[in-house]
Amino acid sequence: MSAALDLANAFQPLLHIGELRMVQPAESHHVFGAGFLFIGSLMTVEGLSGRVWHRSRARTLMFPAVLILLGWGMIAVTAVEPQARLVHFSMGLPMIAGGWAEARSRLDGFPRRYADVLIVTGLVLASAETVAFHLNGTTTMTVVAHAGLAALALVVAGLRLYQTAQPESLARSLLISLALVAIGMVLWLDGFFQLPA
Repeated sequence: MSAALDLANAFQPLLHIGELRMVQPAESHHVFGAGFLFIGSLMTVEGLSGRVWHRSRARTLMFPAVLILLGWGMIAVTAVEPQARLVHFSMGLPMIAGGWAEARSRLDGFPRRYADVLIVTGLVLASAETVAFHLNGTTTMTVVAHAGLAALALVVAGLRLYQTAQPESLARSLLISLALVAIGMVLWLDGFFQLPA
């Protein structure tokens, strides 16, 4: 019996027991917002520089790597956030899969349409989950921000499909970058409307 109690004490941070300081919802929204601002900025620079960007393997993989990192961040949120664990997990998993598929399509000639299937499906699911589970915020601004995030996820999904017809198009690349920057800004601003846990 004492072994079971020791095991429970070892997992206190994951169970929200004890006085360990957890990341507050506002802080996590700021971090994820900054991550999406970074991805949007990377995609802008990538689009403007054209093929020069892809001469370096590290630059080529920067966008997929950040997307995968943000996906794992969502998975980590499920470990410390007692509310909506399934939602955050099911948003993080497609981000990881989409980042992996994007990296494969950039390096190995993996067909872009397969990456599109994972990325667009992930965006549509994230939008649906945001509508289903996050539109019950405690403030009107939280609800507005989450509705904006859901709409922007659908916009990015549509723009991704639009870009697939002409992947080298600067205008199409910049539209996606702008939409990702908008997601980052909405997430970052949404952090100000989150109530402390």
